[in-house]
Amino acid sequence: MFRHRRVLWAASLCALALAGCNEHPLKTVRLQSQLEIGTNLPVHVNRDVDILFVIDNSRSMADEQRILSANFERFIAALEHEDVRANYRIGVTTTDVGNPACLGQNHTSPENGKLQISSCRDRLDQFEFPGDDQRDACLSVCPREGFETTPTVALDGERIPRRWLENNYGELNVPSGWNAAEAFGCFGPQGIVGCGFESPLEAMRNALSLTDDANSHSYGFLRDDAILAVVLVTDEYDCSHNPEFREIFTTANDQFLPDGANGPTSAICWHAGVSCRGDGQPFEACHSVDLDIHGNPVDPDAAEDQAVLHPVSRYVDVLRDIERRKQHRDPNQRVIVSVLSGVPRGYATLEEELYYVEAQSEDQAEQFAVEPGCVGDQQQAYPPVRLREFAESFPPVREDRSNLYSICADDYSGALDAVADEIIEQLRPGCFPGCARDLDPHREGLQSDCKVVATGEGEDISVPECERDDDGHYVREDDRYVVPPGSDQCYALRTDPDGEVTPDPHDDLHPDCTSQGRNLQFDVERHGGSDLSRSSDLEVSCQLSPTPDLDCPRARM
Repeated sequence: MFRHRRVLWAASLCALALAGCNEHPLKTVRLQSQLEIGTNLPVHVNRDVDILFVIDNSRSMADEQRILSANFERFIAALEHEDVRANYRIGVTTTDVGNPACLGQNHTSPENGKLQISSCRDRLDQFEFPGDDQRDACLSVCPREGFETTPTVALDGERIPRRWLENNYGELNVPSGWNAAEAFGCFGPQGIVGCGFESPLEAMRNALSLTDDANSHSYGFLRDDAILAVVLVTDEYDCSHNPEFREIFTTANDQFLPDGANGPTSAICWHAGVSCRGDGQPFEACHSVDLDIHGNPVDPDAAEDQAVLHPVSRYVDVLRDIERRKQHRDPNQRVIVSVLSGVPRGYATLEEELYYVEAQSEDQAEQFAVEPGCVGDQQQAYPPVRLREFAESFPPVREDRSNLYSICADDYSGALDAVADEIIEQLRPGCFPGCARDLDPHREGLQSDCKVVATGEGEDISVPECERDDDGHYVREDDRYVVPPGSDQCYALRTDPDGEVTPDPHDDLHPDCTSQGRNLQFDVERHGGSDLSRSSDLEVSCQLSPTPDLDCPRARM
């Protein structure tokens, strides 16, 4: 340490990406508000995101699955953009958690939240219902069979094949010759032989719970520090029921069975979980309700045990608990929720309203209780109530948008773009929260003096700077910084405030940093597949400018 120089120990690096600042800006470092002089402060490195898709695999979902899969390439491209470079995991399960009305030879056994990872071409029988051949929903989006993930490391410490798609600092867990978009397009389609009493909320809960079960193939999917995004895709109501009251789907109890119905229909899910006011042309409003086996409202405190459908709060609480745990490390982190369901096409952009209209025919009343919430060229879907309330509990950042999207659209790019944008919004640049000293004002750009140490379990490790060439520019290979031999990671500095000091775009400060008046930004590079990406803490120290009012006049110190 220099006697008459102040030293700033700071900062945090979150979601580190490694390229220029364009419309999908580089996201790298999460900063802590705490600053001390002469004290080591933890720096948390993280650019991880875990994404769970819960996809309806009932008979009516062939076209919707085809449209969804056709948009996966665009979604992957956003996550892998050079300005983002997310370390993502993508898991897929179905809305089928079992139902007494779905026992029979035409249905597969319920997935119950287990992650699914096989090529749809290896299970084409799941796209055929008696008299209904929908194999094209797979064949049109998946070019090959035989998909299996390559071994990677998760919480168990073993290097084995996983039930999810993973990109870890550029290393994909897909077979040679495959890319991520191709793989996602193949294992995403889930078939049409799942239960028609869709339970996306319970399936989501089960899937998240299984990631903590060491005996499950899903174990380790969720990472403590990763951003969590949940995408629910269904064309009907949520019917997540309490198994204790399974008789509502049998002839043993007809409390919620529509008049005239010969057997259980989707209308049961409406009558058992929704209450509306008004004459139904349309209703003034509809909201979820917790009813007991006799159709009587139950106290919210007793709903978990007494309601025939699990209360929506059960699922909100699950994500809130996960969100709170993540916010211990990053107070700005939010769980992201998006729902593709039976809302009008303009609902997400607040251009159209969702109406609930009472069924206009006897048959419609017996089957669904109300009219569709949207109708497309090849599909129709029913208006969500429980799913709407669940989604509204986790609103998007933008106040001019909703996080419910129309499953009746002929293109889901808007929905998946919004999910990607929400993820990217949480990955902030690594602005140095002080004014770094320029050790040689006569040379081009900021000449700083910083030291970076990786901490955590075991011995602290000094992190070297990434490789530079003879002219002092960072070496780039395959659009990545080059890690010095003998190290698993390195850091790079960005110092060009407006992109005009040097011609190299990779040293440009992110606009967020320049708007804060900062003069230094950190990036971190690691070898693909490095176990360090699971979680790593850094300590960063840089010499501070003795004249911050001159060197960083707009900085908020």
